[in-house]
Amino acid sequence: MLWLSAVELIGGFLLLAVAANWLIAGASSMALQLGISASVVGLTVIAYGTSLPEMTVSAVSAVSGNPQIALGNVIGSNIANIALIIGLTALFRPMPVDKSFLRRDFPVLALVTGGVIVFLADGTISRFEGMVLFLAGLAYTVFLVISTRGKRDEAAPEDEPATGMSRPRQVLLIVLGLAGLLAGGRLGVMGAIGFAEVFGLSERVIGLTIVAIGTSLPELAASLAASFRNQSAMALGNILGSNIFNIIFVLGVSAMIHAITVPGGLPLQVDLNVMVAFTLAFGLFMLTRRRVSRLEGALLVAGYAGYTAYLVVI
Repeated sequence: MLWLSAVELIGGFLLLAVAANWLIAGASSMALQLGISASVVGLTVIAYGTSLPEMTVSAVSAVSGNPQIALGNVIGSNIANIALIIGLTALFRPMPVDKSFLRRDFPVLALVTGGVIVFLADGTISRFEGMVLFLAGLAYTVFLVISTRGKRDEAAPEDEPATGMSRPRQVLLIVLGLAGLLAGGRLGVMGAIGFAEVFGLSERVIGLTIVAIGTSLPELAASLAASFRNQSAMALGNILGSNIFNIIFVLGVSAMIHAITVPGGLPLQVDLNVMVAFTLAFGLFMLTRRRVSRLEGALLVAGYAGYTAYLVVI
């Protein structure tokens, strides 16, 4: 029913807004106390936590014998993360780029994206290749935390988290924030799918747009909340970390459960090229004056609108 979908959608958005603020407050406070930079918290705790919807959807799809859905979910979510979420966040407030993003994290994203393309050259991501992705993810996470312990972000002087919060409260806010993001994301997906069904959109369009956006709602809420709290490094790190997590962990675990095969001629191959194009554009924008400007954010959002229109028309 239309009214029920509206309630689910609005309720999901409200829960996401509240939960995102809890998560950012707790994580940013803990970051400074532990000597971990806000960008690393964004790349790990927040990015991995907000990517749990993608992990859940993809793992269930693989267990159910539908691994192509896992690949489609990752591709659609990564496109939405860059084009829609970075675009909207930059429109709200231009995003300064820390050197570490350009020297360490974006090259990792480009490398794992290229790795997936190589793995898919024969049309399949095997269980062994999935294990390679998963182990690479573990190694990257450990390296990230160890190599940045005690280092400070360079992006902007205002990106300093508050420190006057007790550890139990920090943990409580992080746990409640992550739980709220997951619940809010699920409500938002249910409401969005309801609207799509009412207006007669195809399953392919729902999967590559509504579901992809829905599983990216936690990233959107967390990034906007971080930007609102002047935590630009955390917002940018959230998206970089989420996209890396989606490839190395979500795809890795899904392929370990069930090898991912892409039949020839699927539109999914076009979507993979779109993901690569947006990833390269994102890297180029970060290189220009070491920030993502409002104009560049507008270009990303416009590109996503064009991609969505293509999905609906084709």
